[in-house]
Amino acid sequence: MMLAGIMQNIQESVEREHQLIVAKQMAEKAELKQSFLNNMSHEIRTPLNAIVGFTNVLLGEGSEEIDPDEKASMLEIINHNNELLLKLINDVLEISRLDSGSLDFDMKEWNMTDIVKEIYKTYQPLIRPSLQFRLELDDTVPVPVHTDRLRFAQVISNFLNNANKFTQNGYIALGCKVDKKHREVRIYVEDSGKGIDEKELMMIFERFYKTDEFEQGSGLGLAISKVIIERLSGRIKVHSEKGKGSCFAVILSLADAPENHMLI
Repeated sequence: MMLAGIMQNIQESVEREHQLIVAKQMAEKAELKQSFLNNMSHEIRTPLNAIVGFTNVLLGEGSEEIDPDEKASMLEIINHNNELLLKLINDVLEISRLDSGSLDFDMKEWNMTDIVKEIYKTYQPLIRPSLQFRLELDDTVPVPVHTDRLRFAQVISNFLNNANKFTQNGYIALGCKVDKKHREVRIYVEDSGKGIDEKELMMIFERFYKTDEFEQGSGLGLAISKVIIERLSGRIKVHSEKGKGSCFAVILSLADAPENHMLI
């Protein structure tokens, strides 16, 4: 009888512990959802206030007396904030689809060297003229990977956009290096920009997080990138030093390659 009572107490304790874990997980999900909604409402309110405010000025009494150059400036601000708002909405929709698993991935075998060259060519006219834009490849022979080309390019494009935004002088490098031993490929964007403080490195992939609270953008780019790379069975590594620059790298597994590829 005593043994049965002890076993019942143990079972009840296990059940209570399980209930506590479930309750904690539900509370954390609710807290995350509330935090997400609070951040989203804040991010939406900023461009929306500018759009509504300047629109009211342009349509209000005495608007005919506004200087044409000033009107043009207001319209430019409205258009810019409209683009910010659209980008935010698109990013929120995209990360929601990623979370729900409803975003399709078109997985095929690609030559990573070709993808990186294509991205480099696209960004050559977009990088600041004051910066040296380098392409760093191990070789020009095929580097086979199984991935979604467009989704992968989206992530690297986000890294390049950030590097271009936060680098005033020096260089930006887009590179592709093969690790034959571990059968992996490392695709990276390195810059000589302002860098990221060590304390912030743990937070940069959080949703809506910005290293500068006055920085324009959705604050979702790196969060989306992280989810995409996880869906591609890869991982992201970041190295950064304040005042010296950053390096964002994606590591993907190599696909099984035919014998005429350099890796076999």
